Amino acid sequence: MQKWVEGTVVNQKRWTETLFTLCVNADVTGFEAGQFAKLALAVEGEMVARPYSFVNAPKERPHEFYYVTLPEGPLTQRLSKLETGDTIYLAPRPSGFLVLSEVPDGESLWLVSTGTGVGPFLSILKTDVPWQRFKHVVLVHAVRHADELTYRDI
Repeated sequence: MQKWVEGTVVNQKRWTETLFTLCVNADVTGFEAGQFAKLALAVEGEMVARPYSFVNAPKERPHEFYYVTLPEGPLTQRLSKLETGDTIYLAPRPSGFLVLSEVPDGESLWLVSTGTGVGPFLSILKTDVPWQRFKHVVLVHAVRHADELTYRDI
């Protein structure tokens, strides 16, 4: 199997000094809302990769990833400098079990997150599944500063 799929940056949104959303067109295998993909860039001849959750719903394009830059992070500082048209690499198959198919049926679905951890929940909430399976869907999200309350329109 192919190790990496080439993607193209179509948008980079800067929410704050350290919070970003990266939008990428790439031909990756279908994913289930709540999963993640490994994103990678070539750094000094080596592929540096880290996992990032999909924010978009499985049928939406482009793929959307929400991340925070770390001062000495091997990848995030480079991601934050990407511009429209730049190349990025993605693992061809998504991973992860933070998906509703792993959650038993019940009356209420509680989604609790902090910071960029809201990403996979946003992907889940953009699908019909939680609204069809649960009577009550509650998202509790905490951040350090009010300007970090992003994605308010969802």
